[in-house]
Amino acid sequence: DVRAPLIILGFMLGETAVGLYGLVQRTTAVVELAWASISRLLVTRYSELGAGEQIREIRAQAMQAARLTGFIMAAVAICIWIASFSVTGSVTLASDTILALSLLKWGTVAIGLSSLKRPFVSGLIAIHQERAVCRVNVLSAVAGLLLVPVCIVYFDIWGPVVAWVVLEAVACVLIVHLFLTVARTT
Repeated sequence: DVRAPLIILGFMLGETAVGLYGLVQRTTAVVELAWASISRLLVTRYSELGAGEQIREIRAQAMQAARLTGFIMAAVAICIWIASFSVTGSVTLASDTILALSLLKWGTVAIGLSSLKRPFVSGLIAIHQERAVCRVNVLSAVAGLLLVPVCIVYFDIWGPVVAWVVLEAVACVLIVHLFLTVARTT
């Protein structure tokens, strides 16, 4: 649940931290929503291929979609990082605004990783590996509940963002590995 880090952050650091992190979380949610919509199209296409047992084609299309997603998300992240550096370098901003922009930059990295794994999640679902996807999601959620408070203790307001990036990176590696392993053996 996306609210868990906010609740933990609120208990540990107060309402200002919740507001800053909430702003970053809501801003990046727009990108996440767009990718979720696109992923629905991938699931439909992959399911058609999965029904025909065309696993190699699913694998090829998932790899192509991941490359395109990686390129788009890298371009978006670079634009956000450059814009953030430009704004903070040319305009006098409040420290909370600078912090929010910094958090947003790293939020785009987390969203990029999340977006990168989506074609592989869709591919796993199409080849009837929904349980594997659920296991990774549950593992990630439980790890997040444990990692977020630890990261807040060590990284203060940066804690949830650090946890988010780490969890997305690990989930991305697990999902891609699962997909490639299953697609190779099926």
